[in-house]
Amino acid sequence: KNNLVLARGAQRKYDLPVIKMTQVERSQLLHTLALTAIKQGGAGDTIRAEARQQGAIGHYVVDLTLPSALLAGVIQRAGHAGRAEGAYFGWWNFATKLNLALAAGVSLPALQALGYAPGSRSEDALSALTLAYCVLPCVLKLAACALLYSFWIRPSEST
Repeated sequence: KNNLVLARGAQRKYDLPVIKMTQVERSQLLHTLALTAIKQGGAGDTIRAEARQQGAIGHYVVDLTLPSALLAGVIQRAGHAGRAEGAYFGWWNFATKLNLALAAGVSLPALQALGYAPGSRSEDALSALTLAYCVLPCVLKLAACALLYSFWIRPSEST
């Protein structure tokens, strides 16, 4: 199945083949297809459509796959290929691990302060979960996009 997806990706056919597969296989194949598409420089819309069809697992796979694959392209365009990949990916992994540590260290006490207790199904508890796991990540990603635009995209547009 993996070889079939790789062959389809080489032909720039970025949709998953119609064959019997489990959810886990589908997610793994979507990951492989995303990496193939990024290497070839395209097909973001098709992969996002596949991820939407896959549901939460597909979004999770794409969310984990695309940023590190894009970082590889940034390293190459910066002219640091073959020299500084370790530093780039080292800092990337440091930031990722720091993010996970802060998520547990900040969000769990915040959820408790907002009235959530494990197993609780009250309106306040569900509202706290919605804020912590839906609204807050969206706000943080929008803030990251604004910072990216303000400090990297806009300065390069003016040159």
